[in-house]
Amino acid sequence: MDNFSRYSVFLEVDSLRPIAWCIALIGLPLNLFLISFILWESFIARKKGHHRHSMIARKNPSVWLLFNLIICDLMGSIYMFILVISDSYYTRYYRHIYGSDANISLIKNVWSVSATCGIAQFLANINLLMAASLTLCIGIDRFILTSYPHSNWRLTLKRAKVITAILWILGVAATAGIVIFNFAYFHLRSAYYFQFYRNICLGEFYLTPIHIIRAFSELGYFILAYSTTAILYTIIIYKLRKSRLTFRSQLSSTFERRFQIMLILITSTNIFAFFVISTSAAISFLNGTPTQISKFQKIISILPVSNAGIDPMIYLIFRFQDISSQLHCQSPASGCLHPKVKPAAPSEAKSSRHENIVITEI
Repeated sequence: MDNFSRYSVFLEVDSLRPIAWCIALIGLPLNLFLISFILWESFIARKKGHHRHSMIARKNPSVWLLFNLIICDLMGSIYMFILVISDSYYTRYYRHIYGSDANISLIKNVWSVSATCGIAQFLANINLLMAASLTLCIGIDRFILTSYPHSNWRLTLKRAKVITAILWILGVAATAGIVIFNFAYFHLRSAYYFQFYRNICLGEFYLTPIHIIRAFSELGYFILAYSTTAILYTIIIYKLRKSRLTFRSQLSSTFERRFQIMLILITSTNIFAFFVISTSAAISFLNGTPTQISKFQKIISILPVSNAGIDPMIYLIFRFQDISSQLHCQSPASGCLHPKVKPAAPSEAKSSRHENIVITEI
C-alpha cells in the first residue's frame, strides 16, 4: 500500500481492509438472499397453504422481529460495502489529484464531508440503533413467553408489527438528526483534518461538549438495551433448565428448540460485540485518553457491524435444511407434496396457545 491509502477511508489501519471486505462480501448477498427468501416463503405459504409448522412460524412475533433484524443487518453490510468501495476509489483519487510526491499534510479530506459518507453514516447509525432495539424486543418477547406464557402482555404478531413500525420511525428520525448534527459542525475542523471515526463515517464524539453529551447518551442507551437483554436471557436459560420437562410436544423439540438456540446465538454475538467496544472505550476514558485511539481499538470498532455477516450465517446454519427442501420442492420435477393446513379442532385451538412457548433444552 502506498502512503495515500493511509489518507483514504481506513487511514493507517491496513488490517481493517480485508476484514471490511469479508463483512461486505458475506453480509450483503446473504442478507439480500434471506430477505428475498422470507418474503417469498410468506407469499408461497399464503398462496398454497403450507403445513402447520410453516403457519406457526409465520405467526410467531419473534420471527417478525428477526426479519427486521435481518433488514437492519442488510443496512450494516451496505455500510461496509460503501466503505470498502470508497476506500479503493479515494486511494486512486488522491494519487491522481496530488501525485506520488505530494506533501501529505496538504491533502484535503474530501471523503468525510461527501454525500456518500453521509449516507454511510446514516446506515451505520441506524444499524447500531435498531440492532440494540430489536435485540431488546426479541429478549422481552422470549422472556414473556417463557415466564408468563398466558400474560395479556404477551407479544402478538400485530403488536410486533406496530412496535417495529414505531421503532423504525423513531430510528430514522434520530439517525437523520445525528447525521445533520455531525455535518453541521464539520466546519469547525480544518479541511485537511483526518480522524479515524470521522473517516469511517461514524461522526465525531469529542469535538464539542454537545458531541460528548450525545455520545454518552447513545452509549447509555446501548448499555441499557444490551444489559437488559443479557439479564433476560440469563433468566430464560435458568427457567428452561429448571422446567424443560414441563412440555414435550413435537413442535417444541424441533422448531422451537432450533429457533431458540438460533436467537440466543444471534443475541449473544450482538451483546459480545457491544460490550467489547464499550469496555475498550471505558478504559480509554478512565485513563484520560479518550481521543487517543489505539490500533486495536480501531480494529474492534467495526465489531458491531460484523454482525451483519455473522447473523445471516447463523440463520442459514439453523435453517439450511428447511430452506433447501423448500427451494427443492419448487422444482416442477421434485414431486413434493404440500399438505394443506386443516382447520384446528377445539382441543387443538386450546393447546395452540402453548405452541409459541419456548420449551428448549439448554
